[in-house]
Amino acid sequence: MNVLILTYGVGGRYDTAAENIAELFESHGDSVRRVDTLSLGVADAEVKRGAHTFVRRHMPHIGGLAGIASEQGLREVSPSALSALGRITAGERFDAAVAVHISGARLLSGLKASGKGLPSLYFMTDLFCTADCGALAVDAFLIPHGGLRSKLLSLGVPQDKIFTAAMPTPPTARVTAQEAQYRLGMKGGRHVLLCSGTLGAGPVRRCVMRITDILRPTDHLTVLCGKNRRLRRELDMLFFDDKRVRTEGIVPDMGLWLASANTVVATGGSMMSALLAEGSRSCVLLDALPGADSRNIAFLKEQNRLLRTAETAEELARQLEHELALPTSFIGAFGDDRHEIYRRTSELCGGRDTAEAKRRVLLIMNPVAGRQAVSRQLGGILEILSKNGCITTVMPTAGSGDAALFAESYASDFDLVVCCGGDGTMSETASGIIHGRRRMPVGYIPCGSTNDFAEYHNIPSELCDAALLAVSGSTVPVDVGFVNGRCFINAAEFGVFTRAAYDTPQRRKNFLGFYAYVLEGIKDLANLKSKYMYFNVDGEDIEGDFIFGIVAAASRLTDSTLEYFGQPVISGDGLFELVLIRRPSSPLELECIVRSLRLKDPNSALVSFRRGRHISVRQEGELSWVIDGERLETSGGCEIEMLPHGIDLVCRETKSNT
Repeated sequence: MNVLILTYGVGGRYDTAAENIAELFESHGDSVRRVDTLSLGVADAEVKRGAHTFVRRHMPHIGGLAGIASEQGLREVSPSALSALGRITAGERFDAAVAVHISGARLLSGLKASGKGLPSLYFMTDLFCTADCGALAVDAFLIPHGGLRSKLLSLGVPQDKIFTAAMPTPPTARVTAQEAQYRLGMKGGRHVLLCSGTLGAGPVRRCVMRITDILRPTDHLTVLCGKNRRLRRELDMLFFDDKRVRTEGIVPDMGLWLASANTVVATGGSMMSALLAEGSRSCVLLDALPGADSRNIAFLKEQNRLLRTAETAEELARQLEHELALPTSFIGAFGDDRHEIYRRTSELCGGRDTAEAKRRVLLIMNPVAGRQAVSRQLGGILEILSKNGCITTVMPTAGSGDAALFAESYASDFDLVVCCGGDGTMSETASGIIHGRRRMPVGYIPCGSTNDFAEYHNIPSELCDAALLAVSGSTVPVDVGFVNGRCFINAAEFGVFTRAAYDTPQRRKNFLGFYAYVLEGIKDLANLKSKYMYFNVDGEDIEGDFIFGIVAAASRLTDSTLEYFGQPVISGDGLFELVLIRRPSSPLELECIVRSLRLKDPNSALVSFRRGRHISVRQEGELSWVIDGERLETSGGCEIEMLPHGIDLVCRETKSNT
């Protein structure tokens, strides 16, 4: 299909809806052209957009009331705009048209009345019906909320033209509030998120002043100012010495910010309301902008009497105090099938096949991994991905850091990221996903010299089998660790056995488990090196002269180590597993270490086991760590932090994941 999408280019929900609907059609292989109705028949569309922005920011009541008054009766379609749209449809063959604003629906109706129409659909982005909805000559109405059906019926819209679909919202982050706050740099306290919309309009400054009056010293307030840079500068000046207040412009991952908030303060944008309902968020709606926002809030209040709303900054502060003390989830009967838009448009075009959209896959490939095994089998991997409904883009790495760069820069354009390489490449990919602040599934095709991470998560070593699992397996949250900001998915190690871990033949490792590392290390006892170190594990101090230490996130290597203590690594528990081995001063003490390992005894004076989320390490001079098979030198110590559920790994779900 070739689809025309008519938007209303003032930013905010209309442009977002048009963009996300366009991505939906493009994911099915269709072509899309977006047209701004403000630019049709207008000599300078930027002037009109600028005037709209100025009025909404500086005279919101006048602009809102004028908009409501203009919609009370039937609106005449601009002849120049209609003529401009006619020229567009005459110059390019479109199979259907979708409007996300009433202005576009009016133009499509006028085009049909002139005999030049095409199959058309009106997606009601706002949560209210204008008086002329019943007179629109569109073929279908898609509503994002079930409560709009009765209102359309009362205006004379036939029942068989009304269908419910999900609001085309951006992807949401599937993370806990604690994890989201950690990612955004917040520690402790409650978080209030104030969303002022794309234009940053309304009594935002007064609201911030009143909110800070009721917040505790450990709380956080984030103000999303949208495109209003002047508002952001003024707030930064007013609250430069208040560390609780943080301002942001347009944020790339709205879902992450919503997940981090204990309570959201928002204007009445329909897109934001759908996101709040989708995540069952606690919120207070600021009803201070007449026009579309106030009418949206009135509709939502009609559907949910428990919804807290406020018209002034003072009333907002009172309602927010109640909401923080006794939060109530935002509940609304929004639609939940975002593919309904595609199905209805396809039906209008003659019953086109409505199969599920093809997934866009980013394949990050280390071409030299596994002695170039991936390069030899790339054709088979791509064939499997294609047969399973994927459109794949391959990005080969050329050196260290490329995988992280690719994942951070480009992952947001795809539905699935698949890493093809060793554990080092997988670690870089995870790092890029996390720093890009985009929550998405990550598949793994292991083909490196060390594949402990894949073994632990039951990912097959056969490349084509792993490729099939990457597009068909279960998604499991996996913890990720950081040493001084450097990401690791397996383990961070230091000491005598780290070299043996990567020198021991794989077959011997599989057969002997951790004993292989011990046996390899015994050869070096005559020249055994140690380091006097201080560890603080979640407040508990450990110090001593250590020959070996390992901090595990999740890997087969560390699992085999710790299972000797009856303490298996669990990749989603949010905790590190730490094993420390002290320096033996005699052959007898060496035998005690070996016996402790053989008897699975964690209570030996020479072997220590701990679990924790934060590990602080101090030592004199430099220390060489092995981080997922790669060297890292630290001087004076390091900080080891856990990011619970850092990535969503596609794998076979095992007992270790639950």
